[in-house]
Amino acid sequence: AVDADAAHAQAAVIDAWAGRKWADRDAPAAIALYQQAIDVNSGARTLEEMCRSMQLELFAETDDLDAAFSGFTQVVYAWQATRGDIYTGLGMSALVTWLARHGYHDAAARLYGANLRGRREVWPNPPPEVAALPDVMGEAEFAAAFEAGAALEMSTAAELAHTVLAQARHDLIGD
Repeated sequence: AVDADAAHAQAAVIDAWAGRKWADRDAPAAIALYQQAIDVNSGARTLEEMCRSMQLELFAETDDLDAAFSGFTQVVYAWQATRGDIYTGLGMSALVTWLARHGYHDAAARLYGANLRGRREVWPNPPPEVAALPDVMGEAEFAAAFEAGAALEMSTAAELAHTVLAQARHDLIGD
């Protein structure tokens, strides 16, 4: 007999990878597939966080602000709870990209440093919005913000993320 939870988890993985494959052609469909994979209650927390992170990478490129704020808030909580594991780190990288794209450069640089624990080489080819931060901010200002973020305790970095998300929500949606 096939374990129903295992079958759901396997379907979630297939949906997640299909979402990744479709992302360039149909981002809303890929986002929906990731959500289906996230909603499967298989007990595979790592799978859920991987899917959420891949979904957030797409939200970072769209203007679906409500979904982005909801997803980023969840990933910040998960990032703090897991002490920054690789899957929640991917979601935080999507948040850094989103913040840089929307002009929250200092917060993006600080969270970039916090997420990578001060090791820029861990993300050798960041998205253009993130790669441009030293030019946009000035190299010295960027380096100071990045290093300040790297020095933050996890709880303080998560508090920063929640604060900037609340500010961005107010600025962009008016809530």
